[in-house]
Amino acid sequence: MKISNYDNFINEKMGVALPAICYAEPIHDLTISEFTKFLESDSKKSNLKFNITSSNFSDCISNKENYKKFPVVSILLNLFFIKIPDDKFTKQYPNKAKNNIPHTVGGAAYKFGHKNWSEYSKKTKSIIEDLEFGIIIKLDVGITIPENYGKISDDVTLSDDINETIWHELNHLYEYYGRLLSQKNIPLYKRAPRLSITFSDENKWGIPKEIFKTWSNFVFYFYLSEPYEISAQVQEASYFVMKYGFDKVFETTAWKYANEMVNFNPDDFIDKLESDIDNYISNKPEEKTALYSGVLSKPLKERLKSMWLSVYKKEIALNKEESKIDIEKLEEKDCDYFIKYMTKKVNRGGDKLKRKLTKLYDFGTKN
Repeated sequence: MKISNYDNFINEKMGVALPAICYAEPIHDLTISEFTKFLESDSKKSNLKFNITSSNFSDCISNKENYKKFPVVSILLNLFFIKIPDDKFTKQYPNKAKNNIPHTVGGAAYKFGHKNWSEYSKKTKSIIEDLEFGIIIKLDVGITIPENYGKISDDVTLSDDINETIWHELNHLYEYYGRLLSQKNIPLYKRAPRLSITFSDENKWGIPKEIFKTWSNFVFYFYLSEPYEISAQVQEASYFVMKYGFDKVFETTAWKYANEMVNFNPDDFIDKLESDIDNYISNKPEEKTALYSGVLSKPLKERLKSMWLSVYKKEIALNKEESKIDIEKLEEKDCDYFIKYMTKKVNRGGDKLKRKLTKLYDFGTKN
C-alpha cells in the first residue's frame, strides 16, 4: 500500500517529525551532486562544507504553520566521502558485501550552542514575522565506498540510504530544537537528550580488536534503546514506508534492529563472548596474554565491563548528567550480571521500537 497524502497518516505521536522532513530534499540533492563529482575525481577522500540557504527550501517556508514548528533559516552540511580498498570494505562491512551493497552511509546531528560556537546548531534572526528567532541547523552525511565502486546509476539503494540517514538526523535536530524551547532555565549546550550511554562505546583499555567488536555489537543496542534514538529510527523507517508502502515497514533496518533487541539472549551472548576470548587466548603466545596490574589484572571479560562503566562515568561527569543505571551495584557485580542487567534495557527498547513501527503499519493499513 503506497500513500500519497502522508501528512494525514503520520504524526509526531508515532515518532515522526513532519516539519523537519521538509528539509530533506535539498540536503539529499546536494549530497548526490557532490558524490557524483567525487566519483569523477581521482580523490580517495573528500571533506566538504556547505551552507544551504532558505532559497533552496522555499516550499518549507510557504507552509507557515509547519515552518513555525521548525524555523530553519539555513543548513550547515558537512559531507564526507571515502574510498577504501575492496578487501578492507568487505572486512569492515561484511553485511554490505554479502548483500552486494557497495556503500555505507552515516550521519550526525549537532545540538544547539551559542552563536559563536562552531560545532553546534544555533539560533539566528528569523526570516518571517511573529517568531522570536530562527535556527541554523548543522549535520553531517558520510559515504564510504570500495575502490571498485563502479557507477552511481548501478547503486540502486544509495538514494534511499542517503534519505533514510537524513530523515534520521533531522529527527534528532527536531528534538534538539524542542529542548531548546522547553528547557530555558539551563545552559544551551545541555538542552539535549542524555547522551552519555551513546558515547560510552570506546576501547580505552586496549582490548583486543576482535573481542571488542563482539562486545561492541552488544553495547550498540544500549544506544538503540535510548528514547531519542527510537524516535529517529521510526522516522528513518517512515521514509521507506512513505516511498514503498506500509507493508514494507517489515523490511526496514529499524524493524531488523527491533527484532534483534527483543530476541537478544544474554546467555547466548555470554557463551559467544567467552568462546571468542578463549579462541583469542589459545592463538596467542603467553607474553601476549599475560595479565597486568591493577584493574587490568582482571580477566578479559571483566575488563570489558569495568572499562564500559569507567567510560560511562566519565561521560556522565563531562555532560553533568544523572545516571540511568545503578553504577555502584554494577561495579560490585561480575560481567555476567552486567550483561543480564543491560539486556533488560535492550529488550524493553526493542519492544518499544517494535510497537511504534507496528502502529505505523496498523495506522496506515486502516486508513
